[in-house]
Amino acid sequence: MQVQFCFTNQPSVQNLLTTAGSTSYMPTTLITSIITSTKSVDITTTKVGESVWNMTALTVAGNGINATLNPYSVFVDDQYYIYIAEKGNNRISKWPPNPNGLASASIFHTASGQLNAPPSLYVNSKTGDIYVADESNYRVMFFANGSTTGVNITGVPSSVSKNVNAIYLDPNGTIYITDSNNNRIYKWLTNETVAGGQGAGSSANQLHAPKRVFIDSNYALYITDSTNYRVQKWRQGATSGVTIAGGYGMGSNSSQFNLPLGVAVDSQGNVLVCDTNNHRVQKWNIGASTGQTVAGNGTAGSAANQLNTPRGIALDKDGNLYVADANNYRIQKFNAL
Repeated sequence: MQVQFCFTNQPSVQNLLTTAGSTSYMPTTLITSIITSTKSVDITTTKVGESVWNMTALTVAGNGINATLNPYSVFVDDQYYIYIAEKGNNRISKWPPNPNGLASASIFHTASGQLNAPPSLYVNSKTGDIYVADESNYRVMFFANGSTTGVNITGVPSSVSKNVNAIYLDPNGTIYITDSNNNRIYKWLTNETVAGGQGAGSSANQLHAPKRVFIDSNYALYITDSTNYRVQKWRQGATSGVTIAGGYGMGSNSSQFNLPLGVAVDSQGNVLVCDTNNHRVQKWNIGASTGQTVAGNGTAGSAANQLNTPRGIALDKDGNLYVADANNYRIQKFNAL
């Protein structure tokens, strides 16, 4: 049995202790559990509740048969429109909201010749504008809402020393770029390195071939540090990161990854990771030393409960999970329960 508690004004641990003997908020044994785990809990993001998804998915984009759709990452806006970076097709496509899993055709895609192998995108949910990591052109392209023609907003660097392997925007609209070859995350415009940049390595201040980045409302960065098989969290202004998932080498057990790519954070502050070569999505609760499989079953396949080389994930505003199921040429939606 799982018991959940909801507080209008959430009490502190100290308040829980002082009231444990009278009108307790919760049993003393649970208070002890909270206290003994506080060293690994991020108090700024901890919330009561647990995210759970139906592990049988609906296909909401693509037909699962051919590469008409070639998904590499996915983004869902506040109106439930689905945006897909199709790296192999050199384009971005937009698909309608699809609550019933009746995968239809895309309603928009960028014009040919605009992009070269884009692996990542970000959408401003308020405006519908699209920002694209145009990887093989070493730039970020901006597509105003409804426009099939983009604008280069970063300019081609004078050398290819600044790579554009993934993109995310913070709550202020500042663009952050993953530079895998230089093992760092940097801000566009200032070229300020905000994570890594100390050479390839596994120390707390280093990254090794980072792939994707997610930024929460507190401006903390969550980075899939792929060759270190871990996810690093870097607080705003920090000079080093903290491992919050993985870090136990390449493998398939519950504490390991085999090529972590996409990353997202749910409303409870738990981290979801595309464990690409293990054909699954893992959820790591705050402070956990192992992950839970929430999508896929660890075996490549095309059934509704399977994935084949998932490369990207997204959550909509209701907490539903979307997975770019790359080698099945589809987007799978796992409904929140």
